[in-house]
Amino acid sequence: MERYPIIYIRGYAGGTAGIDSQVDDPFYGFNEGATHIRVDGNGDPRFYQFEGPMLRLMIDHDYELLVRGDQEAYLRNADDGAIASDSIWVYRFYDQAATTFAAPPHRNVAQRVFSTIHQRVTANGFDIEEAALGLYDLISLVRRKTGADKVIVVAHSMGGLVARCMMQKICQEQKRSPARDLVAKFFTYGTPHGGIVFSSGLLNWIEETVGPAGADIFAPRRCMDI
Repeated sequence: MERYPIIYIRGYAGGTAGIDSQVDDPFYGFNEGATHIRVDGNGDPRFYQFEGPMLRLMIDHDYELLVRGDQEAYLRNADDGAIASDSIWVYRFYDQAATTFAAPPHRNVAQRVFSTIHQRVTANGFDIEEAALGLYDLISLVRRKTGADKVIVVAHSMGGLVARCMMQKICQEQKRSPARDLVAKFFTYGTPHGGIVFSSGLLNWIEETVGPAGADIFAPRRCMDI
């Protein structure tokens, strides 16, 4: 059976502060496991070690997680067809919106307070269509460097919306290669494909109109447009 490269896409990180925290994780959280079964036979949490999805793929299915200091740079510098198809790639689309890759500017106390608040309610630098375009480019690169016909996309929460945006907007509206020629299988978990609807009309209006920390992408109208 043909083994395809796997591309992971993480979910919503919140505002800039959450983005900065996520960017500090080399694998955007996909390396994390858990130590609890939330409910056992008596209804109480109990200790149990779950491997993260990266470790499970490497141990159970002999996939490779190729890093070499910078996954994308390593991928770009490799010869075409030189990388194994049974490899794992993490799409780090939040990096361009992070503030941690440059020295912080000097600020006075008031500016630091304002910056802290600002980073919690905004997600400057993140745009779902730009993330979708970057995903298309990454998939094209992985296919060329591995020689694989297609990839498997695994996406959590908002990551599923990023992938859908690639398939439905980037591939179709921009007349690029169709998604069926790029993606063998597409898995999402925890993705609000129909959007998130609150019981409060005010909260729905805030989400769609104000979009704190970029949350407007979860508005049903926006999800349908993706």
